[in-house]
Parts: sequence; C-alpha cells; structure tokens
Amino acid sequence: FQLLQDVRPDKCSQPVFLLLVIKSSPSNYERRELVRHTWGRERLVKGVPLRLVFLVGTAADPLEARKVNRLLAMEARAHGDILQWDFHDSFFNLT
Repeated sequence: FQLLQDVRPDKCSQPVFLLLVIKSSPSNYERRELVRHTWGRERLVKGVPLRLVFLVGTAADPLEARKVNRLLAMEARAHGDILQWDFHDSFFNLT
C-alpha cells in the first residue's frame, strides 16, 4: 500500500524506551487528541523518550476520504505522529 502520511524523521531517531503504536480510524481526531493529552502523552521516562504513533487507513467513501485525508495531513504536520496508508480502514480490515 502507498504511504500517504509519514511520521517526523526525529520521532524515533534516538533510543526509545516505549513506542505506543495505536490503530486509529481516520475520522477519530478527537480520540487521538485525547490520547495525546492523557496517557499517550510523549514524555521522558527515566531519561529516555516515550513516543506515540497512530496507524491510519483511508475512509471507504471516496468523497469523505478526500476531506478526511486533507484533515489528516494537517494533523500530521501539527503532531508528526500519523502513519497513513492508502487502504480502506474498517473494523474487519486490520491490515
């Protein structure tokens, strides 16, 4: 699958104590923000970083996918923690 959004290059350039990788639906912006500001907050643990990455596909509806992909691109630029591939995201497709 084609990679649509990639994380910032510095995301894991240093040793990482814990990498949280979370599958997220493309339209779940509010949930991702909640994770970022609560238990998934990136921080130092015993002097080494805890990092967060969200794995995201695309919406099944082409019109919705265009809109959501633009919003995801803005979110990725702001946070640098989105990995998005060009596959239809669904509960049954855990690609």
